[in-house]
Amino acid sequence: MAGGKLWVTNNADATVTRIDLSSGQVSGKPIPVGKRPFGIAAGDGMVWVTSYDEGTVRRLDANTGEQLGGQSYLHAS
Repeated sequence: MAGGKLWVTNNADATVTRIDLSSGQVSGKPIPVGKRPFGIAAGDGMVWVTSYDEGTVRRLDANTGEQLGGQSYLHAS
């Protein structure tokens, strides 16, 4: 939860959906985040979403859903 919303990953269409906690309704359009979004974390006004297939992490503004900065690539050690 971040920005007064519950954030849900949608593996089938490579997006996340925001659900408004006060109304229980979907807020805005789904946000593209990369193939097979897997992990999601929130804090400090941000939401981070990992893409399993692409090996990336995207940082989103919790209030607007806008992607901030570029995407970071994860590397296996």
